[in-house]
This record gives sequence, structure tokens and C-alpha cells, in this order.
Amino acid sequence: MRTFDELKNTLAQMKGNDFKVANGIDLDGLVDDMLRFVGDTDPELRDDLICSAFYTWADEDNGTLTTSHMHKILNTCISDDYLFLGIGENGTDSVFKRAFSSLYIGLALCRHDEEPYLSKEEVQGVKQTLLRYIKEERDFRGYVEGKGWAHSIAHVSDALNDLVFCDCLSREDVLEVLDAVKNMALNSTLVYEAGEDDRMAVVFESICEEELLSKEDIKNWLSAFDYRFDGKSGSYPQVFYSHVNRRHFLRCIYFQLLAIEGFEEIAEYVKGILGRIERE
Repeated sequence: MRTFDELKNTLAQMKGNDFKVANGIDLDGLVDDMLRFVGDTDPELRDDLICSAFYTWADEDNGTLTTSHMHKILNTCISDDYLFLGIGENGTDSVFKRAFSSLYIGLALCRHDEEPYLSKEEVQGVKQTLLRYIKEERDFRGYVEGKGWAHSIAHVSDALNDLVFCDCLSREDVLEVLDAVKNMALNSTLVYEAGEDDRMAVVFESICEEELLSKEDIKNWLSAFDYRFDGKSGSYPQVFYSHVNRRHFLRCIYFQLLAIEGFEEIAEYVKGILGRIERE
């Protein structure tokens, strides 16, 4: 079991060689050590070394991490000690472990899309876990000075985007995912300022491009964003934060829709909602 300094030195040396695992290194033990520090507040270890290594190794063509390794990473990260560590807290360091756990859940799902290794029941379990996490997360910070990116909403959006590519999802599953995206997009706690709206919008874009839902389903979902802003309804400024987040998110998906063949009518529908918002 490596200490913080030992792990950092090991990975720093490997980074200089494109994270190639030299003969004599116990990869299983190294993965275990990396998982212990996925939520560390040192951005160099957490982002530049651990995250970069996992993403390099997880690619099927790289061949470093087997599906057994990916299974271990997934099962570790969906656990209460990782994805739900300190859930409900705001402004504490526990957010880093939660946020990066969701990122690696997405990585495990991405590998499954390349090389299926999860059962339908496991994918369903991951879906339910991610949706529960989204409901319970309360720390929406983007960049934390001195500690780097927390980015809980961006990371879980990435995981949802990887999830929707799983073939075993039903129409109802995809609608559940979109409902979670809607709830994140209408966040009333703060105005997103670190690109979260773009990352959420990518989930919507993937669902449209892959034709996972009918245009009628999509239009019905979008109708939930078509309401009149009333600054006197609800607590202020929270109701205003939700209004601004709604506008930013709709702008993102509008420009995405313009680039998807066959979705001109849906783009016009979103444009109409935006027009009504701008006139309020």
C-alpha cells in the first residue's frame, strides 16, 4: 500500500513514459492505491496523474485495464464510501470524492460500450445509483481555489452521457435520465458558471443523435421549460437562479439541434421558448 508521496512519485514517473506500466509493477495493487486517493484535494495527484492514468489505461485499445479492473473501479465508485461520501454536505472536501467517483463510473460505462462486460441488471443498478446521487448532491461548485475542479454536475453529466449509450436502456430509462438532466438544469441554488450547462446539454444531444426517443417524447420533455418567469413566485433570488440556468441550458441545446439533421422543427420549438423567455 503506497503512501500519498509514494503514489505521486510512481505515477509521475509513469506519466513521463505515457503511463506505460513497467514490468515488475503490481497493477492490481496500483489500481487499489489510486482508488484510495481519487478524491484527494491535491489537484496534481487527482487530475494530472490518477485521472490521466485511468483514462489512458481504460481505452480498450490500450489494453492495460481488463474488464475485471473496470468492474472493480465501478463497484468501488458506486459505493456509499465513494459516490455518497458526505452526501448532502456543501463546501467541504468530500465533494471531490463524490465528483470523481461519478466520473469513473462514466469511464466504466464507456468501456462497457466498447467491450460489453456488464449485465442488464448491473446497468440498471448504475442508472438508479446515479439518479439517486443527482437528487442528493448539494455541492455544485465548479473550480475550488487551491484544490482544483470539483465539478460535480459536469462529471455526473458525463456519466449520464455514457449511460445512454448502453443498449439495454428502455425508453422509460432514457426519459428518467432526461428528467434528471432537467432537474439539474433548473438548479435554484446558484447560477452555473463553469460550463455545466454545456455538459448537461451533451446528454440531450446524444439522445437526439442516437434517436433514443421520438421527437414527440423530446418535445413533451422540452415543454417543461416553457413557463413564464415570475420573480415573485418562490424564494428570491433562488427563483431567479433557476430562470437564468434554464435560459443558458436552452441556448446550448438550441445550437446543438441546429447541427442535427432532421431536428429543425425541434430547434424552432426551443427557439420559440427562448423568445418568450427573452420577452419576459
